[in-house]
Amino acid sequence: TLIDSSEKSLDLARKNGEENGVADLMEVRKGDVFPLLRALKIEGRKFGGVVLDPPKFGYSDASLPKALKAHRETARAAIDLLKEDGLLLSCSCNQSVGFDDLKETLKEAVLEARREAQILAELSAGPDHPEGVFCPETRYLSVILARVI
Repeated sequence: TLIDSSEKSLDLARKNGEENGVADLMEVRKGDVFPLLRALKIEGRKFGGVVLDPPKFGYSDASLPKALKAHRETARAAIDLLKEDGLLLSCSCNQSVGFDDLKETLKEAVLEARREAQILAELSAGPDHPEGVFCPETRYLSVILARVI
C-alpha cells in the first residue's frame, strides 16, 4: 500500500511496479497520510513493514516542535499497522531533526502504543550526498530502522 499526496509520485510508483512485475501486489492511495493511516487501521490492515519517508515537516529550528510532533504522530499511526516483529523505517530529511530527535519521537510513539521496539540501524545519506566539513546543514537525512514487538 503506497500513500502519497502527489499523483506524479504515485504514477512513478505504479510504473515501477509494472516494470518489476509487482503491480498486482500494489495498492495506491492518494491523499494526506494522517487520515489514510487512520483508515487503514479502521480497515484492520496489518503490515510486516512500514516506511515513513515524509516531506520536510519544518523548515527552520523554530518549527522543530511542530516537526517532532508530526514525526511522532506518523510513527504512532504506523505502529498501529505493524504486525508483531514488524519493521518500521522512519526517515527525516530535515537537518533540524537529528537521530536523537527521531529516536525520541519513536520512543514516545512506542510508549503510546504500549509496544516495545528495538533499533536495528541508524542510517544516513550515501556517498552520493556527502556532508560538507564547514556546512553541517548538508547532513540532513536521518533514518531509523526499528523492529516493533
